[in-house]
Amino acid sequence: MTTGLQDILKRDTERMFREIKGRKKLNALYKAQKGICPICGGAITVEEGYRIHEATGNDYKITRILVDAGCHRKLHYSKNDDEPALVTQGL
Repeated sequence: MTTGLQDILKRDTERMFREIKGRKKLNALYKAQKGICPICGGAITVEEGYRIHEATGNDYKITRILVDAGCHRKLHYSKNDDEPALVTQGL
């Protein structure tokens, strides 16, 4: 992942922590998922990092899930970090 993209993701995550609305979203997703990443089944921790992943289903509704940083990277990129993957998962 490019440094610029990492900086943007870090900035957005930090902003969500600062904003009450963002903290409420994080807290709600974390509680609903019981602190578990739905992709790998591992625990979501601050130390490992996490992201909110948004996907649009066939009904055009946006679904948000909280995933660990590694799974989020896998959802958006292929094994070659420079080559974006086409993600067509109905999450």
